[in-house]
Amino acid sequence: MRVFLLPEPELFFGDNGKCIDPQVGLFNYGPHGGFRADRRKISITSGIIGTDRSINATRLWLQRLKYRIAAKETSNTEYKGIDFPGLDKDGPLGFEIQIDDNCVVKISNRFINSLDSISSRRDRIKLAAREYSAYFDDLKEAHPAPQIILLPIDIELMNLCKEPNRKNEKIVYQKRSFGDPDTVGTEFFDFHNYLKAQAALRGLVTQMITPMTLTFADQKQSAALIGWNVSVGIYYKATGTPWKLADIDDETCYIGISFYNDINEYNKTIRASIAQVYMRTGESQVIRGRPFDWNEVKYGRNVHLEASDMMNLISDSIELFRRQRGRLPKRVVVHKSTKFSEDEISGCASSCERIDELDIINVSEYTRFRAYPVGGDYPVVRGTVLSNNNEAMLFTTGFIPALGTYPGSSVPRPLHISCQRLDTSIETVCNDILGLTKLDWNSSTFCMRMPVTIGVSRKVGSVMAEMVAGTDNPPASYKYYM
Repeated sequence: MRVFLLPEPELFFGDNGKCIDPQVGLFNYGPHGGFRADRRKISITSGIIGTDRSINATRLWLQRLKYRIAAKETSNTEYKGIDFPGLDKDGPLGFEIQIDDNCVVKISNRFINSLDSISSRRDRIKLAAREYSAYFDDLKEAHPAPQIILLPIDIELMNLCKEPNRKNEKIVYQKRSFGDPDTVGTEFFDFHNYLKAQAALRGLVTQMITPMTLTFADQKQSAALIGWNVSVGIYYKATGTPWKLADIDDETCYIGISFYNDINEYNKTIRASIAQVYMRTGESQVIRGRPFDWNEVKYGRNVHLEASDMMNLISDSIELFRRQRGRLPKRVVVHKSTKFSEDEISGCASSCERIDELDIINVSEYTRFRAYPVGGDYPVVRGTVLSNNNEAMLFTTGFIPALGTYPGSSVPRPLHISCQRLDTSIETVCNDILGLTKLDWNSSTFCMRMPVTIGVSRKVGSVMAEMVAGTDNPPASYKYYM
């Protein structure tokens, strides 16, 4: 067994400035795409759907985000970070958010009061979802259309619709369980994901804001971190990638395969697959595979594709790369969180006959392996690899020298990397995965534990699960699903 340390992947920001920390890079160079001699100054136009109270709270919230917010270290936040510099065209981030008053839609107090008179919580959620969908139809016709629609959830609506006695601000209509007959005929399951799906089907990009976020009362995030995360997310959804990897190979197509439970047009619970495709441009594209039946009793919980389905999914991903880059990739990397079956490996190989290199990688997040430094105050350094032939334990979390700390609360767990086909090297594969932990633009933190090829595809699947199977041409960009 070999033990080695990978260098921390660098990121490109404005003026092609390099930095390993997203917050520091944005502060010093601005989002990617700008140049100091001709830095783009951007005004993002937004619409709002909310009650009079939540709309006014959103205006005050955006006003607060225009100014610096000091980063304060608290026991509830995982990492202090740096001061949020504020949203201003002439500030470090180089953009602002402007509300288009023609795209502000008010939910009447009468509607909220009508929800209060309904005894069934699920009926209240159902009516609220229909109300929002009707407003999406209105904004779809707006001209010019807003670049993003803010969805501040009124605190009274939240209290009427979330599970009672729950502290978290999450509205769940019903938990989705594969094979459960009670899920048949259910219109949707998760309020947040359902609204995302309905907006996406209308070509609208949204940002949901909970009451705690509006008041900077989220105990898991400091006020400065809320500013950073929201600004990064809104910038990506409305404009483009805030940063990209500096050293990722532009001849490589990275594909993450995942599955989700779907409801087809006959109200039957089925499986569906998606591919999350990444390229050096930084843009994340979604390709939905064909729905298929899966007998969990007979074959177990780990879902697998037939060779033909996997071949079609990978072929579609390669074709997407060719359309965007004008040529085929020289290398294809396929990630999945469960072991690839022989059929899946065969399908990958068949679709990559014209590709020079193919790496088929199982990335498992569940492992009992732990490592402890002798006599040290901090855990294993992020980027540490323990490898043996075509397998490795990769620490994507751990002590980060650039931060001088470990921004976690428990012992770091490595990812188990198993290369089921390897045309390059274990070092290349692990370096790719380490870099792909820094491309989730739903967050400004230093890194995530899982590579976006897997972590992001799960988020996309949870939103796609709220679309009826067979929906024609759901949008491909990740910005509609985050």
